[in-house]
Amino acid sequence: MIAEKRKLCFSSSFLFFSLSSHRAWCTAGSASSSDPWEWWNQVRCMCGHNGQLGVALELGPSLPSEAEVRRWYGEPVRAIVVPVSVFQTNKRGFPALSKAHQAVLVSFFQLNVQVRHICVV
Repeated sequence: MIAEKRKLCFSSSFLFFSLSSHRAWCTAGSASSSDPWEWWNQVRCMCGHNGQLGVALELGPSLPSEAEVRRWYGEPVRAIVVPVSVFQTNKRGFPALSKAHQAVLVSFFQLNVQVRHICVV
């Protein structure tokens, strides 16, 4: 499947499959829905709510409402993907995340979600 980039906090989703002792990450997006949670819910329903299916969310430059973020707390989020484009330069010239992005990551850290960083060269 091909990822569709959106200007939301969760711009595309990554499906997580656990097959026996093997794990697979598949990038996926939705052309039919502008709401990533609705897309995820459709996929989950088509797979019969399989417990081995999870999702990774990609953090985008702009954040959705707090209610939209909280909706993901009850889902099997396995990872948050943080692309390099989300980072800003701080006063000392180092890459940093905005306070709002940090708050979203901290909320998912408390749920033991992994963070993956995508570096584009």
